[in-house]
Amino acid sequence: TNRLKYHLYGDTDRNGVFGNTEATGQNVTGTGSAVTTTVYGRIDNIENTTTPPGTYSDSVLVTLTY
Repeated sequence: TNRLKYHLYGDTDRNGVFGNTEATGQNVTGTGSAVTTTVYGRIDNIENTTTPPGTYSDSVLVTLTY
């Protein structure tokens, strides 16, 4: 199985990489209704030099803490 390396970001400039710690998360204030948050991704060509072209898919797990 081939894997494509990528990073997720909370802003259009893609400065702050999301991670799996509180310091790299994004704060969103709940309103009691559904809240939509945009997440941006970037595929890094340098990290994928040996990854063959193809169709790739993934899912993202979101953990809400309140």
